[in-house]
Amino acid sequence: MFPDAPTERGEKHIRELIKAKREGYDAAILFVVMRPDANLVIPNMRTDIKFAKAVRDARSVGVKFFAYSFFFDGRELHPFREIKVLI
Repeated sequence: MFPDAPTERGEKHIRELIKAKREGYDAAILFVVMRPDANLVIPNMRTDIKFAKAVRDARSVGVKFFAYSFFFDGRELHPFREIKVLI
């Protein structure tokens, strides 16, 4: 679940992507998940309802969502796999 703490900045960025999409630009959000055992990303409604609502609003205007899990081997960051974003 994301975020783990309220994020006014995160909500602001999503609102900017919504505006860009409405102006005709392509817009996407990439969640970088630092857990190779993760299976999906979900907006954390209990922690930040405004962020979760912004995510729903973004999806409704066509903002795309992607999430990839990564692992760090002590020297380099490695993509592991694409995971599902559940909105």
